[in-house]
Amino acid sequence: MAEKVKAKKPKYIFLKTIAVLAAVFLILAAASFPLKTVYYEINTEKVSQKIRIAHISDLHSCRYGKDMQNLINAVDSAAPNIVALTGDIYDDIVDNTNTRTFLKGIGRKYPCY
Repeated sequence: MAEKVKAKKPKYIFLKTIAVLAAVFLILAAASFPLKTVYYEINTEKVSQKIRIAHISDLHSCRYGKDMQNLINAVDSAAPNIVALTGDIYDDIVDNTNTRTFLKGIGRKYPCY
């Protein structure tokens, strides 16, 4: 006697698809986002001497190397006169130890705003 093959219910296929997508999202969210450094030069007659500004934005308390050393080294290599911190430096969902470590590392060296 031939066995009947049960068709998978659309509900279970949908739930499995959602579960796979959620797993992929969590893996990507857990991975550190790469550090991106961009340099701009702006010339103006309104400023008489050169000033270097390191602009750090949207860290979301991500990790950039052990003790945030990759990010601290990037700031140090720019040798800024000031550091401007904008966007979401802290995050309201994840632990903010990385951000505190970074701010301690640069706060002793540079004026931060």
